[in-house]
Amino acid sequence: MICSLLLGLLAGPLQTPAPAALPTTEFQAATPGLILRGSLPPGPVSELLADLSSEAGLHIGSAEQTPWPAWSDHEAWTRDQPWQHWLDCLADTETPAAFATTVSHLATLAHSQNRPEDTWSYLQRLPVADAARLLPTLVAGITVGATAAPAILEPILPPLPIYDAATWRELPPLREYRIEGLQIDQTTFTLSVQVPPEGVEVRFIHESGPSLELRVRIPVPANRTKRIEYVDWTRAEVEEGVNPVHTITLEPGSEDLVLWARCMPRRLPWPHVKSGASFPLDRDIELTTTATDPSLPRLRAMARATAKLLNTRVTVTTDGLGSEPSSGRAPLRIDLSPSEFREAKLVSILSQIERTSAQFR
Repeated sequence: MICSLLLGLLAGPLQTPAPAALPTTEFQAATPGLILRGSLPPGPVSELLADLSSEAGLHIGSAEQTPWPAWSDHEAWTRDQPWQHWLDCLADTETPAAFATTVSHLATLAHSQNRPEDTWSYLQRLPVADAARLLPTLVAGITVGATAAPAILEPILPPLPIYDAATWRELPPLREYRIEGLQIDQTTFTLSVQVPPEGVEVRFIHESGPSLELRVRIPVPANRTKRIEYVDWTRAEVEEGVNPVHTITLEPGSEDLVLWARCMPRRLPWPHVKSGASFPLDRDIELTTTATDPSLPRLRAMARATAKLLNTRVTVTTDGLGSEPSSGRAPLRIDLSPSEFREAKLVSILSQIERTSAQFR
């Protein structure tokens, strides 16, 4: 039953969209020499990037990448090109250099899809230099040498602390990170993110340079939902069900600027399957949604790619009637019609597929 919930990426007998150029955003070539200092929760990532907490700091080299289209760009993800790149990344293990590029790309995609645990998991597989190059992009959406702020800055949530209980005789370490020395053009600032039980805090500190305007969205774990948001300790008016973007300005000489989201736990209506679980391929797979679902083209493209990866027959239905199975067993069915949880459910399924692929077992 659990595995059946993970097989909702289904291909229908619909015509493949005509090839089109894949929209990408070129990261600027970075200028070597950026030095970051700060801290990360105890665990593999902080061990890999141990220089971050040293007096010398973490040196960030140049970075030139062509990332995927943003996951929020639904039009781009209705096309087969990014999905084929996803399949290629999951299959590419030929050389250490190709592996590093593959993992960097998958980390970037996971971050775009708001999968912080997967993002950090990919990052910790990288050599130190490659992981360091990705860090400013993951925490602040920027590359070294960037002259403009990202359209929306949504910091990644911190890694989950992993620690030896015998070492921590009092309170366990908080899920938080602090990164000093981030730069956009001539402005340098500090960014920290904390995830206490009652919410999420994002804190900015202007270090040097001119004023900097940023548009910021507060990240929230998938198992929590926002209730109230504050900007610089002033309550923001937020519409029900809207994930707002706040415009802030970092001013020279100003105090810390804090964004805070008070959160409540929510129960996700699907189980989490452990890494390494297998997918049952002994029957057809069927996705049900509505004929008016605006994400239907994207689901079909996703389904085509997943069908290649799973090597099984899949169908998409919008009438609830289903299709004739090609085997003697009833198809695995999953409801992916529009709902509050559908997007989180889709990326959770992608996470499980990646984690159970041959490369990352």
